[in-house]
Amino acid sequence: LDGSKTSQYLSSLLINCPLLEQDTEIEVIRAVETPYIEMTLSWLKSEGIRYKR
Repeated sequence: LDGSKTSQYLSSLLINCPLLEQDTEIEVIRAVETPYIEMTLSWLKSEGIRYKR
């Protein structure tokens, strides 16, 4: 996923991945809006959703 323009696509994927039945791997290239990505990851953690970086 090219993250050079916006983090919205990545946040959308991160929020929807827990709905899938299998593990998911996302490779991000050039993430520029890292504070927003961190907010999404923090929210996922607060909801009990596990992830690896």
